[in-house]
Formats: sequence, structure tokens, C-alpha cells
Amino acid sequence: MIINKQLNWSYNLKEKNKTKIFRIFWSVIFLLKAIKIGLFGILKEQIGSAVVYNGENCTICNWANSEKPTLCGKNGYYKERADRKDIKNILSIKEIKNRFYYMFNWYVSCWLDIDVDKKIYKKVIK
Repeated sequence: MIINKQLNWSYNLKEKNKTKIFRIFWSVIFLLKAIKIGLFGILKEQIGSAVVYNGENCTICNWANSEKPTLCGKNGYYKERADRKDIKNILSIKEIKNRFYYMFNWYVSCWLDIDVDKKIYKKVIK
């Protein structure tokens, strides 16, 4: 899907075949970078990560990885500036998948297209 998007972009720009090949090459390279960033994201809390705070299941709704994140829970539970020492991470398959896709999608949606274009048009950008 990501490479197909790059090919469509190349077609719309009426790029030559050599440029299309470079675009595909750099798309694959930066797709691998997105996977690496996603794997790194597994190690860190993300917004939406499941945690236990004082015995209650919550999700981090703001300030992930800070000293005092904001937590949201069921039945309207909301806690600002929760102490980090009272928070325990829940590491399940669903949580690991959530953390991976959060960072992967962030890179793919925000930076992949920009990075590919910087590699292809580096003479123009300078």
C-alpha cells in the first residue's frame, strides 16, 4: 500500500522510469525504518497504553512517558498528574501491538513521503 502510494505519486508527477525506481527503492528503505521505529516504540508508553493505577485499569490519555501522566478510566475516571511510582504497565499482546502500530503509523503518515522526496530531489531541495 505504501509503495503503491509512491508509485501513484510518481505517475501523477510524470516521473521518468529511473526516478520511479529510485522512489521504490527509497520507499522500501524508509518502510524498513518505519518498522524499526515501531519496534523501538514497543519499549515506550504511548497515548492509549493500558496501565494499572492504584489497582484500577486505566489508559494514558496525555503526557505519556512523563513523570506525571494523565490517566483515563472507566465510568468517567480521570486523573491528572498521576504519580509514576503508582503506575504499572500492562504488557499484553494487544498492548505491544498498539505500541508498535502507534509509532509505525506516526512515521508513515508524517515523515515517509517527506524522506523519500528528500532523497529523490536532494539537488532541488538544497
